[in-house]
Amino acid sequence: MRKLAAILTPLVLWHCAESDIVRVSHVRLTGPIQGAYAPVGFDVGWNDSFRDSENWDAAWLFIKYRIEKGAWQHATLSTRPQDATVGDDGGIPATFHLSSDGLGAFVYRATPGTGRIDWKDLRLRWNYADDGVPDGSEVDVRVFALEMVYIPGGVFAVGDGEPVDVRGHLHGLMPGLPFMVTNEDPLTLGGQVIGRVSNNNGYGMDASFADDFDENSPVTVPARYPKGSTPFFVMKYELTQGSYAAFLNTLTDEQVQARNPVATVAAVRPGIQRYTVTSVAPFSAAIGDRPIHYLAWMDAAAFADWAALRPMTELEFEKAARGPIPPQSGEYAWGTNHIAEKRYALTHAEMPGERVANPGIRTGNASYASTTGGPEWCWSCLRGPLAGGAFRSDSATREESGASYYGVLHLSGNLVERTVTIGNAAGRRFDGQHGDGRLNAAGRAAGPEVSRWPGSSNTGAASQIIGAVGSGFRGGSWASPARNLRISDREFAATPDNSRQPTFGYRFVRTAPQR
Repeated sequence: MRKLAAILTPLVLWHCAESDIVRVSHVRLTGPIQGAYAPVGFDVGWNDSFRDSENWDAAWLFIKYRIEKGAWQHATLSTRPQDATVGDDGGIPATFHLSSDGLGAFVYRATPGTGRIDWKDLRLRWNYADDGVPDGSEVDVRVFALEMVYIPGGVFAVGDGEPVDVRGHLHGLMPGLPFMVTNEDPLTLGGQVIGRVSNNNGYGMDASFADDFDENSPVTVPARYPKGSTPFFVMKYELTQGSYAAFLNTLTDEQVQARNPVATVAAVRPGIQRYTVTSVAPFSAAIGDRPIHYLAWMDAAAFADWAALRPMTELEFEKAARGPIPPQSGEYAWGTNHIAEKRYALTHAEMPGERVANPGIRTGNASYASTTGGPEWCWSCLRGPLAGGAFRSDSATREESGASYYGVLHLSGNLVERTVTIGNAAGRRFDGQHGDGRLNAAGRAAGPEVSRWPGSSNTGAASQIIGAVGSGFRGGSWASPARNLRISDREFAATPDNSRQPTFGYRFVRTAPQR
């Protein structure tokens, strides 16, 4: 027997027309569970899609299934280009890139343009026999989507040449001289020699967790550590509350207990500090497009593994923010050292599509201590993150919308970016492997693919993420001073923290398929 009416649970509040995040709807099996594979059909769309001469945004698509109401599992998809189609593109041609591991697919504009995407009757082929699903099984399927941005390969600078307030800034031969990353070869850190990356001797970094290298003590970043010179996709927005709620809805009771922040943080309840995910199953988020906070590194690693993505390195963070152009001293992710300082007010507050009513004009906009955060007694403070498109308008410049060179939002401010550090051996051992879509029974990222991720417990198949050593912080949060929002700031770049805090945020990466 087969179930033709598949369960619909997209990764976002797809029914909210003003939400900025990718929408999935009309999920269905379009053929029987017979003959080793079955097409899965659905519609997908998002606002503010773009493609230009350099890069584009895309939806990362993956499928979960369950047999006869059992546990949800990750579907293996065909890797043949002819098995991914769009029935109705609405006049905007689409193209697919299928992952070589069969764990998902990217879909995006095939030609330059901007605006809203509404593609109907997309189809991906589920090779259910590869997943051990017997013919005739009763199955449910869910299609998930995350909006991502393609970051091209090529040369870029790390360090911005800031001469005074350096805080571990990277540089080349001399302080004040950025270092150019040209390839993925092994990279020597420290030593103050041509071809090596230095860090101002770690000046200004968190004293308890400074880099383990300096001008007198060089170390090597292996070739396998992703350095940003090869193409990759990165999430356009920070991981959202709607996305995390949908993730929780695919877990067992034991896994939910481990991954639900409500289980350990008394302050985490719907409506408290802009957290809107319900406390118990079935999970939902009142403001699905608002970034999720109060997640520990272990929680985030579990999501990345489940979504077949991986953590972002701190070098990839600088590439995604700065792009290929020469850096400016003290620059933020929008490419200048200008930043708004006035307290923000909101329109459509506490609703999907929330916006800042009074953004800075001809200056950079970001959620940080001067605009949203501040001390507990601050009556005008917004103690929590803004929605991903909070600064979006038809007339906003890159600077005014707070966008990176490639169109990634909130890399400066809102929630701090958790990255894989180059500042210690646990971070440098990261090899860029993607998650495989599966967690262990305890709800942890687990398996050989995560054995070199920060916080891994072991090597090989026995590995699971039980800590955060090897991770760090970049980009600042809604509670940070302006200095921490700078692209080059590394004050906490090697600081591990596995607690659940209201300033921690996450976005993940997938190495781009070969084109």
